[in-house]
Amino acid sequence: MNTMLCDFVENLYNACDLNEAFDLLEKEVLRLGFDGVLYTYIPKPLIDSNFNVKPVYEVSTEYCKNYLDHYTDARYDRFDPLIQAVNDGITEPFTWWGPVSQSYRKTDSKSDEVIDVSRFYGIHDGITIPLMSDARGIAGASVTSEDRNGFDRLVSTKGDQIVRRVQLFHSLIVTNNQYLGSFVKPLFSTLSDTEIRLVAGLASGRNQKKISADLNRSEKYLEQVMLAARRKWSGVGKHDSPTLNRNQLLYYAGLLSILDYEDYRQEH
Repeated sequence: MNTMLCDFVENLYNACDLNEAFDLLEKEVLRLGFDGVLYTYIPKPLIDSNFNVKPVYEVSTEYCKNYLDHYTDARYDRFDPLIQAVNDGITEPFTWWGPVSQSYRKTDSKSDEVIDVSRFYGIHDGITIPLMSDARGIAGASVTSEDRNGFDRLVSTKGDQIVRRVQLFHSLIVTNNQYLGSFVKPLFSTLSDTEIRLVAGLASGRNQKKISADLNRSEKYLEQVMLAARRKWSGVGKHDSPTLNRNQLLYYAGLLSILDYEDYRQEH
């Protein structure tokens, strides 16, 4: 491991918070000749359901804010061919204009729009680095450049270094409860305090009778609380039938570390 990478790893794991850790990644991206970086971790329920909760993006200061605002408001995450590729299990980094991206763009005109709009905002080239695709959700990073002519050379000479640094950053996210909490917060924030405490209690192995006593609520009432939580994470209305059953909700909650989120919530 070279000295610069060693310094990056040491500083990354000594960072005080997510902002400081991401700033370190951004500095490495810029030092290696790229213009910007975006990282996201999208919990599985946000991918599988239609409810209107926006994923969290960590973006560098040089990343086009107008494009990101447009992307977020239009909910392009639902059509983004880059996200679709990661979700389908693509593991190797791929460029935005290469065969992987092109194959997904052909299937949906909305996918074309996502990439075309990025060019409108001046983001001419990018490489997406898949980082995770499993029952927890997906994670990936996109590193961009406005250099139309030198991008391929940059990727061929510096791409491996970028991939290694992004992977290290992601490893920190999934092993640090505080950092992970930032990405799962929008999902868990859809639940009320009682819903959180019920789901967290069940996920920890406690039975509903004990939780009922702790919350001073009847078990019958808690059944309605669970139903409301299932509807929220299914992305349906409050009078509609949820698509997630109780066990599926607890499975997702466990994978997304709801017990650790409870600690994160108390600290914030």
